[in-house]
Amino acid sequence: MTVVSFKQPHPAWLIRGQDNITSLESFSDGVAVPPDSGTYMLTDETGAELVSAGVISAGTTSTYTVPAATVPTTRNLSWYWVERWAVVIDGVTHTFRRPAWHVYGRIYPGIVVDDLIDLEDCLVRLLETGRDPEFKRKIQAAWEYLIRKLIAMGQRPPRILNGDCIVDAHRFVALWMIFNGAGPTYQEKAGTYYELARDALKDLRATLDFNDDGRPDSTEEGQGVVPAYVFSAGPVNRYWRGE
Repeated sequence: MTVVSFKQPHPAWLIRGQDNITSLESFSDGVAVPPDSGTYMLTDETGAELVSAGVISAGTTSTYTVPAATVPTTRNLSWYWVERWAVVIDGVTHTFRRPAWHVYGRIYPGIVVDDLIDLEDCLVRLLETGRDPEFKRKIQAAWEYLIRKLIAMGQRPPRILNGDCIVDAHRFVALWMIFNGAGPTYQEKAGTYYELARDALKDLRATLDFNDDGRPDSTEEGQGVVPAYVFSAGPVNRYWRGE
């Protein structure tokens, strides 16, 4: 039986007052495949249809452009919208649902490979032998991991107004992932960066836009992003060592 899957790094972020290109990567038995065709639907928190049967641009990464008129500045922000992608693969329609957030803005990754080499010169050697040029895949995977981690801990990352606060955590997670996959020689380094990433998240302080007005104020500065109880449950399971 063919297994169809869709990549879902995190909820879709639809920024108010502008066109938004939203995308979906599709796979058949683990291989990226373009749908034969497909449509896109967007509903708001009441279930009302904002986009109905919009025709997607099909590809291994399919896209649909949500026009600015659908997300005007006069519409309230919301964390409870839903995307529905109905795509046809090998003659079968698959409907994929994903949360969509109507937000003021977003945060972006703030590191490149040189930021990692600044911490670990040995990465130059790994770059020469690896299959991930400039560790782009690992840097992206680390970013997506951080976003999902913050969501799982009860945060909504688009509310973070000072994206620089997450740079160190991003660097440490990327280095943990790189060394974790680089073989037994690098497992001690993997463990070190796992602990550093864990501490960076625990100590993270951000300006959080609690009232969703897109502007910082004194009551929103220096907020702890990760609840303290997350790190009070005992020792870390170092699964990169198979423990």
